Amino acid sequence: METIDEIWKWSSEINPECKVDKITDYVSIARNVYKYPDRVLEFQELLCRWETWETARPGMTSLVLPAWLSKNLIEEVFDMDDSEQVISSCEPEFLYFYRDNIQKHRNIPLDEDLQTGNCLLPHSDFVDNTESIIFLVNLNHRTVKTGFWSFNKEVLQYEDNMEKIDEYTISIDLHNYHEKTNNGILDNVLNVEYNFNEAIFYNARALHQPWIDDFYTRQNPRIMLRFPFDLSQEELKRVL
Repeated sequence: METIDEIWKWSSEINPECKVDKITDYVSIARNVYKYPDRVLEFQELLCRWETWETARPGMTSLVLPAWLSKNLIEEVFDMDDSEQVISSCEPEFLYFYRDNIQKHRNIPLDEDLQTGNCLLPHSDFVDNTESIIFLVNLNHRTVKTGFWSFNKEVLQYEDNMEKIDEYTISIDLHNYHEKTNNGILDNVLNVEYNFNEAIFYNARALHQPWIDDFYTRQNPRIMLRFPFDLSQEELKRVL
């Protein structure tokens, strides 16, 4: 029985010229990630896609991929030799976002569901009190942009604050969006642009959102490759 393991290895060689630039204490950019990025695009064409369903994530996703796909990334970009535990925590996947994203079996109007529909409001990615980072590769032949936000002046969010954020964002719709954002409570404090074959990696506690413009449609979505990694406090400080 044939597998696609060798195709991934053929696709995903890390560029020896990959360089990391720190932006803030919660987000950095890796440039020239893959030596042959168009091969990574070819690889994702082999995969099936799911409609997202009853999660905060809009659009479509690939099937979750094996953790070992992140091995060369961790060892060569982050220079982590003792990395098996970090690698085993990873569930790589391709994400496909587009204008007016839908979620299967959800009937919330787009003018009310601003975190998912067109991603106009931020969220954080942390789960179960773990410290983690998200490594997000741009596989579009154009620049993409990710926004970072603060709630009551704090970008990194902790468990005791999440209920307050949820209550506030639920109260926002298209009619009061400009009144209830960038007002000293919920503020877009940083927008990071990154090109094809560049990646941002950020603290999963950071409030953030993808900017989705009219260029992206269901037939031509925004394609990103996502690697989540659980880290210790020491590893988190060293990576970011």
